[in-house]
Amino acid sequence: MKTPLEIIESHPHESKRLIGIEYEHFLALAELAEKRHLDKQAFIEKNKIQVRKRCIL
Repeated sequence: MKTPLEIIESHPHESKRLIGIEYEHFLALAELAEKRHLDKQAFIEKNKIQVRKRCIL
């Protein structure tokens, strides 16, 4: 069974019927979601607290 994304990508002309938005809008939405995800990941990495191990000899 195909995933909804596979169906939409293989039949872009059916996207309006399947998900209620045009294929171009779907692509823009997917691109925006990916950008927000990357921004969030960068924010998390930037705010990580590093714990340094002390070596006792």
